[in-house]
Amino acid sequence: MTEQAIMKPEVWLECILEVLEEIADRSYQRQAWFGKGESISSPTEVYCSLFDDFMFDDFLASSEFKLTPEQRELAEILRVKMNRFSDVIGDQPDPNFVLDHPTWIEVSALARDLVATFK
Repeated sequence: MTEQAIMKPEVWLECILEVLEEIADRSYQRQAWFGKGESISSPTEVYCSLFDDFMFDDFLASSEFKLTPEQRELAEILRVKMNRFSDVIGDQPDPNFVLDHPTWIEVSALARDLVATFK
């Protein structure tokens, strides 16, 4: 049984939004990805959290969430862009490469825009 099968929808959404906020926050990434803050993370961790731990694809396919057309469109664009970028960066990407890559900068902006639609 998956985590989401036992997770309440509102908790699932909250978890997704937390990961999206990490993707949107380049300052957080500069600190967490390079061991300069209290949090420790990496590009790999971000991908694993969003797609594996909190099953972003299943979240988008779920009928439990009444996403607005704007939220759905932004989320789909983000999902596609992150999956394509994953093919470029591989399984254990160098945070230096990812952080300043134009595609990641676009991903961060998309995540920021998507999070804003929930507020």
